Amino acid sequence: MELLNATSELHDLVLGPLRYLIGLTSPTYNILASLQFINRHQIASKVKLGQALSYEELARTCNVPIDDIRRFMRLAITFHIFEEKADGFVSHSAVSRCMLDFPLANDWIDHFCDDVWPAAPRTNEALLKWPASEEPNETAFALTNKNTAKHERHTNGLSFLQSAPEFGLLVDVGGSDGSFASAILRQFPSVRAIVQDLSSAVEVVTVPPDLEGRLEFRSHDMFSPQPVKDADYCVKILRNLIPALKNGAKIIVNDVCIPGPGVLPATQEQLIRSALSQSVERDAEDWKGLFAAADHHFKVQRITSSPGSILSVIEAVWAIDEEGVNAGK
Repeated sequence: MELLNATSELHDLVLGPLRYLIGLTSPTYNILASLQFINRHQIASKVKLGQALSYEELARTCNVPIDDIRRFMRLAITFHIFEEKADGFVSHSAVSRCMLDFPLANDWIDHFCDDVWPAAPRTNEALLKWPASEEPNETAFALTNKNTAKHERHTNGLSFLQSAPEFGLLVDVGGSDGSFASAILRQFPSVRAIVQDLSSAVEVVTVPPDLEGRLEFRSHDMFSPQPVKDADYCVKILRNLIPALKNGAKIIVNDVCIPGPGVLPATQEQLIRSALSQSVERDAEDWKGLFAAADHHFKVQRITSSPGSILSVIEAVWAIDEEGVNAGK
């Protein structure tokens, strides 16, 4: 990460302030359009590994004008997505091969290009329409996206992105397709998990064969009181979980925790802040305040981050008394 930060800073210094500023308005916009084009026409799967395909054949296969194919592909190639080793012939690069090796990456690209990216220009419109709002449906994303058919892509896109004492039950609130819970269960054989999400999410997923009897999906609106009692671990806890918690229960939140200025390398801080362009930013003190606002028995014990990740793990304990505090350690 330090090397990435150093090379990025060197690149910016070599450009100079004006070229750097103007450059912010162009390359990202253009490459997103190219990625959207590539994914929409499933070009990664049409170019076979170890082979080169001509622009003419690719245009015919995709049923699009050759000029469009050539323009978008050559833009992508400048970002190391595909290669053109021989004039007029396209082959896979290490980057484009990821679209084959990691199918969920395509869902993330589609979700970002089709759902998130169009919302960005409406951020200020949302701020004017709903000043100081913290409602999840009063955002630029909400102004732009009203198609419920996008839910599956959103779920798969998030799936691409997801040492403790023994515990018996994990409740993953808003757990989508169960990717996070499944990973925990495979690491800790003695644990059971209940994944809760809206019915539109949980009704389309199935329990993997190796997790039968340990993983369960239940329909639940996280803004309604928590139905699962005596849970030891709860992910993405909300205030309505309180009636279900026992003394010493831990609450794990996998979310963004904004670092102080200069704490992280610039490359990682840019990644985090760009991901938050349309959501509430919380630092460590904000997270502590959030738990305290829910109930003074919530005690944030630690916040940890992994290098290269935009998400942190915020760990709190439900402590009715000192015994609960000690149990959470």
